[in-house]
Amino acid sequence: MSLWKRKEVYVFFGVSGAGKSSTINTLCDATICKVGDDESSETRGCKLVQVNRPKTLFHGKYLLDMQGFNDTRPECTREVLFKLMALYFLANQITFVQCFIFVVNMQETKTDFFESMAQYLGALFNIDNVKRNIVLLLTHGDALKPEIKGQKLDKIKQTVSNLILKCNWRVELIEWSNEKPLYNQEYQLSIAVSKLSGFDAKYAIVKEEREVDRIVDEKYNSTANVERIYHEKKCHYEIKDEWSVVEELIEVRDDIRETTYIPEKLGTKIVKEEETLYFSGHVIPDGGDAVDQAVDHWTVGLARLALFSIIGNLAVNSKWERTETKTAWFNGEVTYVTWTPLESSSLLKRLHIDDITGSYVRLNADLECYPGNLVMSWNFGVKLVADVKQSYVIQRARQETKVIPRTRLERVKRDVCRQVPHVTVLAPPRWETIYRWTKAQIRQEVITQRIFGLI
Repeated sequence: MSLWKRKEVYVFFGVSGAGKSSTINTLCDATICKVGDDESSETRGCKLVQVNRPKTLFHGKYLLDMQGFNDTRPECTREVLFKLMALYFLANQITFVQCFIFVVNMQETKTDFFESMAQYLGALFNIDNVKRNIVLLLTHGDALKPEIKGQKLDKIKQTVSNLILKCNWRVELIEWSNEKPLYNQEYQLSIAVSKLSGFDAKYAIVKEEREVDRIVDEKYNSTANVERIYHEKKCHYEIKDEWSVVEELIEVRDDIRETTYIPEKLGTKIVKEEETLYFSGHVIPDGGDAVDQAVDHWTVGLARLALFSIIGNLAVNSKWERTETKTAWFNGEVTYVTWTPLESSSLLKRLHIDDITGSYVRLNADLECYPGNLVMSWNFGVKLVADVKQSYVIQRARQETKVIPRTRLERVKRDVCRQVPHVTVLAPPRWETIYRWTKAQIRQEVITQRIFGLI
C-alpha cells in the first residue's frame, strides 16, 4: 500500500486528567470527546475520531483517545482496551500507527512514568515500536509559575535524555496548551510527528481480525442469511420455417394472339369552290405580231410613238383573232364548273372550257379585233364556281389483335415452407443461493456490535 493511500492513527495515552481528550478537541476545533477532571477519566476504553478541519495540518487524520493509564475501573481492563483498539482499526481499515502521543500534566507531582506507559502499550504493539515513536506532549504548563515550570521542564528533559541515550528511545518533546494555544503549537506538533517513522500495526490486530472473520463466516453462511431458490428449466419456444423443393404440374396460359390489319375507310363529298382567273394584255396588229404584250401603259405609249414613226398611217385591212388560256386549281376532283365574267371587254368573243382534268380546269378566252383599231388591250376577270369531289376519312387504318385462349401443362419446381415448432433450452434447472447481506456488510455490523459491547 502506498503512503498516500494508507490510513494512519495517532494514539493519545497518559494518566487520567492529563488533557488527552482536551487536546483532541483542540485539534478537531470541536467538542468530540468528553473531558474529565484531573483525577477521573471520562473515556472508557478508547474512542477513535477523525479530524474534519479542511486546510489544516491534521485534516483527515485519525486520533485514538485512550482511557487513563491509571484508570482502575474493573470493566476497563487492558484486555478490553486492546480489543477496542483492534476493533476500531478493523472498522476504519487502519493498519499503520504513526506515533504514540504521551500527554503529561506538568502540574502532576510525578512525571517520569514513561517506561511504565511504554511497557503497557508494548504488550500489544511490541515495546520496541513504542519506544521508537513517542511524542511527549506537556500540558497545563501555563498554570505554573515560571520558576516551577522551568524546574519541571528540566527534570522531564533529563529523564527523556536518559531514555534516548541509555535505552535507545526516539522521543520528541512539545509544549501544549488547550486553554490558551501557544504560538504555532499545531505546526510544531506536526513537525515532531513527521520526524518519527511509525510502524505497520497489522500484526497487532490479527487475533481480533481472525475472531471477527470467524463470526462473519458463520453469519454469512447461516440460514438467516442464506436463501435457496429453485429455478425451473428455461426454454425458448419458437416456430421455425423448414424449406423443401417439390415438383408439380401446373396449368399455364399459352394464349394465341392474331393480329388483323384493317385499312383506312374513306368517304366522298361534293363541295362548292370558287376561283377567279384574270385575263390582261396589249396587242398592236401589223399584219403579224410585230410587237406583242407590253408590261404597263408607259411602255405601250413608247411602243405607239415608235410604231407611228415607222409605219405612219398604214391601214389595217384584215381581222385579228387570239385565244388566251388560264388554269384554275381546286382542292379535289372537279365534276362540274360554271363561270361568270366579272368585267366586260370589247375584245372578248367567248369563254369556253378547254379541259377539265382531275383538280384543275383550263379556261379559254377567244379575243378578236376589227380593222381600224391600231392598239388592242384587255383586262377582265372570270369567276369560276366548281363542284369538287373531296375525300374524307370515315375510319382510320388500325390493327386489331385477337386473343385465342389456350393452356398447357408445365412441370415446375418450387420451394415449400413448412412451419415446425422448435424448442431451445436456455438454462437447465438449478438451485441458486442468495445471500441477503454481503460479507462486508456483516463484517461492519459484527465490529460495531463488538465495540458497543465493550464500551
